[in-house]
Amino acid sequence: MNKPRRTKVALAVAAALIGIPVVMLVVLLNFDWNRAKPWLNARTSEMLGRPFAINGDLSLTWESPLR
Repeated sequence: MNKPRRTKVALAVAAALIGIPVVMLVVLLNFDWNRAKPWLNARTSEMLGRPFAINGDLSLTWESPLR
């Protein structure tokens, strides 16, 4: 059964609006943030004008603010 063009476009837009944030969330939660430490250290040291170092592991977690 062929759907009207307007319905196909609406479904594609809805899928993109749901799919893109889901993909971004999965990437953010699975990225190894320790690989960004040298870049973060350099940029922070540059902005502060003094040495800065992140000691320990970096991670991203999702927590509800209502706890």
